[in-house]
Amino acid sequence: MGSGKRGMKRNFLVVICCLVVSSCATMKMVERWPQEEMPPWVKGAPPSGCFRGMAINASDEKESWRIALDDVKKQICNAIGFETREAYEKRVMAYNDQVDKKIVADFKCTSAALLEDIESSIKDTYFEKWMERTDNGKKYFCNYYTLVHYPQEKIEEMKRKTAQENEERLNSLRKCISSGEMEEMQGDFVKALRNYIYGLKIADTLFNNGGTHILGCTYRIAALISSLHLVKFSNYSEKPNSRHRVSVRASIGSIPAVNVPVRFEISAGEGKLEPLVFTDRSGIASSGVKMNSICEDNQIRAFIDLTDILSADGRLCFLNEIKEVEFTFSTLSKIANVQGGTLYVDKKKESWFKKTPVLGYDLREVNDLGAEFDRYDIEVKGLFEHRHWLTGRVRSWSKSDVGNFNLNEKIVIEAKGQTRVVSKWNAWLMDAFKNMSKEKHCKKIQLILTLYGKDDNGNVCKVVMESTPMPANP
Repeated sequence: MGSGKRGMKRNFLVVICCLVVSSCATMKMVERWPQEEMPPWVKGAPPSGCFRGMAINASDEKESWRIALDDVKKQICNAIGFETREAYEKRVMAYNDQVDKKIVADFKCTSAALLEDIESSIKDTYFEKWMERTDNGKKYFCNYYTLVHYPQEKIEEMKRKTAQENEERLNSLRKCISSGEMEEMQGDFVKALRNYIYGLKIADTLFNNGGTHILGCTYRIAALISSLHLVKFSNYSEKPNSRHRVSVRASIGSIPAVNVPVRFEISAGEGKLEPLVFTDRSGIASSGVKMNSICEDNQIRAFIDLTDILSADGRLCFLNEIKEVEFTFSTLSKIANVQGGTLYVDKKKESWFKKTPVLGYDLREVNDLGAEFDRYDIEVKGLFEHRHWLTGRVRSWSKSDVGNFNLNEKIVIEAKGQTRVVSKWNAWLMDAFKNMSKEKHCKKIQLILTLYGKDDNGNVCKVVMESTPMPANP
């Protein structure tokens, strides 16, 4: 039993030794600088007044040097109490592809001076290069350690400079907010919005309480956007020509909003307009309109979209509220509206023994646009009726003959004008009327006249007039 236990222990030690040998065989240090022993500060605590930067498993020497130096910078900045300039710019660029160059120029100060002084304060460095054997071949990686001397006295000095710089940035932020409030009171929406956005960028650079000021600026921006209102001011009207426009009014609460970009687009109908107009001192934006379509329900959409302004900071895009109104209007007045009265049938006495049948009707134009007619259709409509001799059931039906003709003389009607027309029956109408009246069971005949022509704008016009049904055999 004892010999079995000793054998198991011996086998276990053999396995451990194999694993150690195998590990040593797959991972090997191939370079070290300096070549002497590892300095004690690499693994132990750094000396007083010093900071240690580390880069572990970097791909090459150059990258490991950069990572180790960045590590020292972050530690020193944390000790002073502010972020590095690189960290700020990376954070801003995460929201916006283009960092505001004016912001960068204004606030590139304390951190830049600090970072330039770091490399001159390097006291010692240590470098290792390792090789590892893998299934895919040899793999190399580097470890880099750097020791930077940055005493507490210097940290305290930088804290004082940081506090001073932070106060200067706060003053700049307060100026932005004050200017924004003044512009808001004067109704200059865009300038107020830009001041608040600029203030938000400054709040991003603060060393202390930056989060509180960021929230404050964001709230002001949201409140300003929410207070912006857009309403209809005047709609399109065909007459007079000066009313060929649509107008809106923008306001911040009850104050007219000036210099606000308002976009216009035709959503129903065809025509042209001014697509972008800025509000005037009264908060009004008017777009001239030239409509080509002739319909009753043309539509124009007017709206304010702040995407272009808010995209200066990607965090603000969700605050965008599309303010919009829609205009609906008719352009039917661009067509002449000719109305016809009842078509009447009469006989004109030509001699003591002869009377000629005539058609008479009145025309009236009501849309202030003249028209003329050059052709017509005449329909002879027979109304039939038959009572069954046995059941007494009455059956009714109709039958029509239609003729198409050109007018010998055009009928012209002036804008807002009236005219009376009397014309003789032509040969076709007389024959059609006689033939229809001779048909069995034809009780009455109705005449339907349709005039065709164009108005002064070249639009097709049509007027339909009907006579009172008359006995087929008077």
